[in-house]
Amino acid sequence: MKRSTLLKAVFSLAMVFAFTGMFAQYGGMTLKIDGVTDYVTVSSSLPYVVEADPIFSPGWAGSFSEDQAYDKQALTTQEWTWNFGASGIAFNAASTVATSNYVLLDMPAAPATGLSITVKESNPLSGCAGSDKTINFVVCGTPEVAINATTATAAGNKCGAIAAQDISFDVTETNVLGASYGKYYFEVTKKVETVDGGGNATAVYTNTSTLIANTTAVDLTGATWSSSKATHTVSEALAFHNDGTDDHPTRYTYTLTATGIQSQISRKSDYNAVFGNAAPAFADYTAYDKTAESVVFTVFPTPVTGPIYTAPL
Repeated sequence: MKRSTLLKAVFSLAMVFAFTGMFAQYGGMTLKIDGVTDYVTVSSSLPYVVEADPIFSPGWAGSFSEDQAYDKQALTTQEWTWNFGASGIAFNAASTVATSNYVLLDMPAAPATGLSITVKESNPLSGCAGSDKTINFVVCGTPEVAINATTATAAGNKCGAIAAQDISFDVTETNVLGASYGKYYFEVTKKVETVDGGGNATAVYTNTSTLIANTTAVDLTGATWSSSKATHTVSEALAFHNDGTDDHPTRYTYTLTATGIQSQISRKSDYNAVFGNAAPAFADYTAYDKTAESVVFTVFPTPVTGPIYTAPL
């Protein structure tokens, strides 16, 4: 298999595999496109290809190759008819030959379910046409992430250390099939610093680290999903910083960074952004909801009441 074709197979869930029975892999997903449902992100453009009948196109017998997607020499006798109905899906006009077996399709701008299109191969010389093959679509909204309301309510100034504080993040993606495709990439940082009794930072201690890295997927496939939303929670011990002698009031700041969020579906739908990139990173894909949010917890040790003094007689 040529390198560019291998990349198409890797980076598009719906790319070079046949409507007649091939499977494709992307990010842990396996999907047979013929007769099942393809989940895509709003306003994305994705390539689809129909395996040509090898009787009419002998060059398509055997494994796929780059030429089968772009070189029409073996396909000059055949045409493919695509029917979009009322789906709102359309050819990408700049990149598609309407009668080709390889097309780039533009998805609707609004989330939608129950969409389908059909395609069939025909031989113009004889008028013979094959039966329709159907692709079903669910168009998902762009992913969003926010600090969970319970976490935000719990934040604030606390008397005493906290052994286990939940820090939660709500992830939303309209129409997502969370049990199968609920994987997300976003970043959360954690800053720990000492403060004085008035909550002002001191020079005793400060440290910033990554709590959730956007290089590894947050897997919510086993989470409880409701109205296209699920929650990811980490438990944190909020302890006092001790300088070797004393416990100091300590502030914990958790920040959902402005790098944004990507999903398993949005990454798959970002085919054009990563085409030709053998090892795409977070920055190579489109990120959404790039609004920073923070919650702050400050834990104070209990003051020690000192002895009472009075003036001597």
